[in-house]
Amino acid sequence: MTRISRPDSRCAAFSLIEILVAVSVLALLLTLLLQVVNGTMLSSKVANQQMDATAGTRRALDVMVGDLQNSIVGTTSTILGGTTGKPQLAMITQGRGPSGGASPRFLAVQYLLASTGTSTPDTLQRSYAAVNWTTSDLLAAAAATATTPTTLASGVLGFSVQAILENGDRHDVNTTPPPSQAWAISAGNPFPATSANAIQVPPSFLALVPATPPTPYPLNANTARVTALEITLVAVDEQNYRLLEKSGKLDAVRSGFAAPGNDLPAARWSQLIDSSSQIPPPVKTSMKVLSKTVPLP
Repeated sequence: MTRISRPDSRCAAFSLIEILVAVSVLALLLTLLLQVVNGTMLSSKVANQQMDATAGTRRALDVMVGDLQNSIVGTTSTILGGTTGKPQLAMITQGRGPSGGASPRFLAVQYLLASTGTSTPDTLQRSYAAVNWTTSDLLAAAAATATTPTTLASGVLGFSVQAILENGDRHDVNTTPPPSQAWAISAGNPFPATSANAIQVPPSFLALVPATPPTPYPLNANTARVTALEITLVAVDEQNYRLLEKSGKLDAVRSGFAAPGNDLPAARWSQLIDSSSQIPPPVKTSMKVLSKTVPLP
């Protein structure tokens, strides 16, 4: 009888060591792949947050520009710049106010960069209130406390409003000008200054002297009136804001952006971001400086 030889089944099997090596290599490859996927997802998340923060700040800037373009500037009203503890910007606009308001005439609008003592620090806030037909003092209406503020943008570390004069000079609208300059009228003084029916500038505000109205304003050879405003914002996304907060450098960065100056804020702030040792490198790349110049109506 002929025997049929069968192959030794032991030759077709893997040893335990070979299986362990294969599993280890597979686990290593899966770990590396997972790290790549996580890194890609994290980078995508950070990029999306930065784009959202920039888009939000840009939208806030557009809303502010729209209010300024529709502001009432003339013999009975003008733009107000707030000093310490007041909104940085206040105005009367041609908007008809919120729906359901009683006989709305105009809209009083204020802009404020929330301070560290509030529940929503470093947010750009807008508040408004309807101005009725019976209101005669429009400056007081613009300066009055309006509705509960709404947040336009978060992570805003700097907010600058500069007055651009006829002679090209620039001045911070939240800093009281010296008596020799007439680009703004200080609190408690009449507006317009030479009018018999003048109204008083509200406390803690400066009333900008516009260039458009034909009414006489007290000017001399060393002064000029305001022709435009330049609005500048610097913002950072939420993740890098938290990183800056954890580093303990947030207050120092705020102070740097809050320092007044009569040069271009966008250029000054960009240089500050590049040269500051207080800002961690990852945060520097995420900070965005946005600026727009708005001619007064």
